[in-house]
Amino acid sequence: MEKAEFGKYEIIRYKEKRSTPQNSYLHWLFGAIAKEVWEESDYIKDVFKRLYLKAYSSKGKEYVRSTSSLSIKEFAEFVDKILNKMALMGHTYPTPDDWKAWKRFTD
Repeated sequence: MEKAEFGKYEIIRYKEKRSTPQNSYLHWLFGAIAKEVWEESDYIKDVFKRLYLKAYSSKGKEYVRSTSSLSIKEFAEFVDKILNKMALMGHTYPTPDDWKAWKRFTD
């Protein structure tokens, strides 16, 4: 959220965050990938963050964005990139909508 003050008024740019089900899906996806490739889910998360969430500071220094900083649109793009990368490697996973339906059925 960015703030700017102008006299007695304050303008705040609101950035909607992802939902709890979206967050659950992402962690499920990291876990599912980790099981297939015999790695820890935190390692898988770090690999994809370094691959797709690199950014640069105003001084040109590279850093990796936190998934919690992503907007809903950025989050969806991040998940799509992960699913596409894994599909290219021969691994397919349910989309968030399919996973949500499956989860509702199994809970």
